[in-house]
Amino acid sequence: MRFAFCAVVILLLVGAATTANASSRTKPSRPFQLAAARASHKADPEHMAALAAYHQTHGLPSSINWVAMGGVTPVSDQGSCGGGCVAYAVTANVEGVNFATNHKLVPLSAEEVVACAMTDGCCGGFPSDAIQWFLTHTNGKICTAASMPYNSSDGIPGPCSTNCTTGAQVTKSINLPKSELAIATSLVMNGPVAVAVDATTWQLYTGGVFANCTYSQLDHTAVAVGYDDTHNPPYWLIKNSWGTSWGENGYIRIAKGSNQCGVKELATTVQVKRR
Repeated sequence: MRFAFCAVVILLLVGAATTANASSRTKPSRPFQLAAARASHKADPEHMAALAAYHQTHGLPSSINWVAMGGVTPVSDQGSCGGGCVAYAVTANVEGVNFATNHKLVPLSAEEVVACAMTDGCCGGFPSDAIQWFLTHTNGKICTAASMPYNSSDGIPGPCSTNCTTGAQVTKSINLPKSELAIATSLVMNGPVAVAVDATTWQLYTGGVFANCTYSQLDHTAVAVGYDDTHNPPYWLIKNSWGTSWGENGYIRIAKGSNQCGVKELATTVQVKRR
């Protein structure tokens, strides 16, 4: 099992990946810095209003599980590509929101995210930056996984390509407020949510609800796909990208309500085109 930490911050990696060729899709050259991302992470007011209205009108269920509802693709393994966690968080987020919106689960290309949309390929990036790249360069269209399979597990992304089949179309990138209630409401209303976390203690996780997760630096990205408030303690269900041999078949449950692992600090989601 390989633990490839991502990508939410620029890390000095042993055997750092080379930058992929951008072909006709020009990759941005600016380096990503966590401080800048956190400073620019301002909650979307329109989505905040929608969350508040939804919560006031409907309340929240005691639990939700998008895996059980059929809105989550199988767990993948990012391999040695540190930025692969961001890529798989982006695709899982969009896949889940697309499922919630259009009632169809379409696996999307993590390779396209790494090779085309990531600021630093396998060395770093952030979900909202990647989504913004798609909005700017492809009108929000993201390739299917079948038409552009993942080829970056060795830490070196392949060339960026536009020769693919569109699997979903994003229309908006959304930053959530630093609130676990907001994450839960968006998850119920809109589908799975991408979350940045401090995963330095995740290597030893084998199962159960993790209630002692440290938070000092966000260094990994995953996807919240459910929660259960009826369990003691309540927990978030999070899909990771370290393969199914890690954790609970590739998932981790972390205690809900105490900002475990910094889960509420940099949560993002999207809107997709209705079809």
